Amino acid sequence: TAGYMSPEQASGQATDQRADIWAFGVVLYEMLTGLPLFSGESVPHILADVLRTEPDWSRLPKHLHPRLKLLLKRCLEKKVRSRYHGIADARADIEEVLSDPQGATPMPLAQPASRRTLPLVAATAIVTAAITGLAAWSLWPSAQPRPVNRFDYDLPKGQILRNTGRRVIALTSDGRHFAYNTSNGLYLRSLDDLEPRLIPGTEENFAAPFFSPTGEFVAYWVIGRELKRVSISGGAPVVITRFTGLLYGASWASDDTILYGGQHGIFRVSANGGDPKLVVPAENREQVYGPELLPDGNTILFSSTTTGDWDRAQIIAQSLSTHKRTVLVDGGSDAHYVPTGHLLYARGNSLFAVTFDADRLTVSGNAVELVKGLMRAASNVTAAANYQVSSDGTLVYASGSAGGGNTLVWVDRTGREEPLALRPCLCYYPALSPDGTRLALTQIAPGSTQGDIWVWQFKEGTLTRLTSGADLKESPLWTPDGKRIVYRSPKGIFWIPADGTGAAEQLLKGSDLGPYAWTTDGKLIFTDGTAGNFDIAEMAVTGDRKRRPLLATGFNEVSPALSPGGRWLAYQSDESGTNEIYVRPFPGIGGGKWKVSEGGGQDPTWSPDGRTLFFLGPKSLMVASVENAAAFTFRRPQAVLERAKYYFPGTYRQYDVSQDGQRLLMLKNNGAAARIVVVTNWLEELKRRVPTN
Repeated sequence: TAGYMSPEQASGQATDQRADIWAFGVVLYEMLTGLPLFSGESVPHILADVLRTEPDWSRLPKHLHPRLKLLLKRCLEKKVRSRYHGIADARADIEEVLSDPQGATPMPLAQPASRRTLPLVAATAIVTAAITGLAAWSLWPSAQPRPVNRFDYDLPKGQILRNTGRRVIALTSDGRHFAYNTSNGLYLRSLDDLEPRLIPGTEENFAAPFFSPTGEFVAYWVIGRELKRVSISGGAPVVITRFTGLLYGASWASDDTILYGGQHGIFRVSANGGDPKLVVPAENREQVYGPELLPDGNTILFSSTTTGDWDRAQIIAQSLSTHKRTVLVDGGSDAHYVPTGHLLYARGNSLFAVTFDADRLTVSGNAVELVKGLMRAASNVTAAANYQVSSDGTLVYASGSAGGGNTLVWVDRTGREEPLALRPCLCYYPALSPDGTRLALTQIAPGSTQGDIWVWQFKEGTLTRLTSGADLKESPLWTPDGKRIVYRSPKGIFWIPADGTGAAEQLLKGSDLGPYAWTTDGKLIFTDGTAGNFDIAEMAVTGDRKRRPLLATGFNEVSPALSPGGRWLAYQSDESGTNEIYVRPFPGIGGGKWKVSEGGGQDPTWSPDGRTLFFLGPKSLMVASVENAAAFTFRRPQAVLERAKYYFPGTYRQYDVSQDGQRLLMLKNNGAAARIVVVTNWLEELKRRVPTN
């Protein structure tokens, strides 16, 4: 148990027989003092006491034999190399004590004889018991499985997990440190420290942290812009590569290259920087996640789906030399190889393991459920299941929901907030009706990645569910007359009567589609990623419903927003290497182009009067005032609200503008309903529950 762990065991390092010598010293100390050597209110506090605190030698009997005190000090040396190398050394010293009991410091002569002999008799009895125990100990098997220990880590007050559509935790390969992503930045928690510390330089908005093999650096994705790395001691982050698309998992291989999933497949880039190389092209309509290099250095493990349903995805191993694909698991995702001969993966909110031969690329036996209640990616954005296993056998995972509930608030441009009467919920994608009397949103059931479209009536204060079914419905968009709501799901784009009187109808098929705006003549403007890059297209919802491309440049153009009156089209593009906001005339989009944002921008939307263009900057919500709507001239964008105070998960707009253009409807996250669980020596449990022979 924790109070008897050696410092190297408590910090997750390799152990040998000297960990047992430490435990023997702790037991002997407690026999002599009648007090626990290490204590605390929880397991983490006890482990911290083991690592930090020196024994209080003043607690020992005052007239203890000097050799016995020296023995204790040799057993309880925190530095392994200074400790006894074998228990036989301790036995030899104990025998010296028993053969020379008068070696103890003489008692004061004023004490009665009975009291003079009592401490010596007690110490001799304890030593005799100890040596008897040593004799029994010598009969035990020399190698015993290390104990499996669990403890929970609750996030300190004020720390909120952010960007939960990607992984929020990371673990070093030696199991000594884990990190988690919050709205304040990346916090590092060492198993030998009581408190986490913020890694300086990680305050910018990013997602999906992962460690280097040595644990000296942590890398992450600056959303829509680039991959970066920073030292765990802090400092200026270093750009690894520009990356303007969406990230679908990443890992840092032992050869100092980074593998990451993107829109077109799996890429490989040097951790020191450079141009990425596409090593596993995505197949038709395929989405990949979580590439990881297997020990042969030639095979990549990853998850694949063509429907967006990660619980029905396949786990694949693909050769870099022959490009041969091997399907390992059908029905799971976010897989990791463990050198014990196991493959770990997630399905639903559970962690499974199956026996895996990494040389033959074969799985055998039945999958075993090992952990329940994993925190999965919010809104089913990716396959991310928040767990990691270190090489020393430490398991760290986040348990619970990826969102502890969101609160919807009105915010004016001075930052004054007014909460809606709607109770906190796992709500996303707020969209106001054209007349401002209703609000459509996606609500996800706790512990689930499935969600439906709901409508909130401001006057009545009621919330009504519109859709049902097993998949995720998101990004609601009202029709101009307010009679229907359009939304996306993994199957395509649908619409449904807003009053709940009819069934949903599919408008378009495809998993990489998203509705955004309406033209004045009733055509739907949407993003289309089915052909490779994300493009902007339109479709008439009557007649043959044939899609027509509007903007297809070879770059990613997303988040189209049409101004009131339909004269200007704002959108987000990565054509400059960074996501920025542009405006073009509409419908003649070739008649001009203006770059509005400076240093990054995403998710534009217009005020109802068309005089203001809102968008998200890297650190703030920005506004650009339109000075001349006829010729589109605008003022330099200004920051109005601090982005970190509000919640922007996923890849669709997460805010809306009031009818008067003076207030914004924003999400505030109440903190993920999650706890981080640390399990040391977890591989012992894995091998017992999923035997490999």
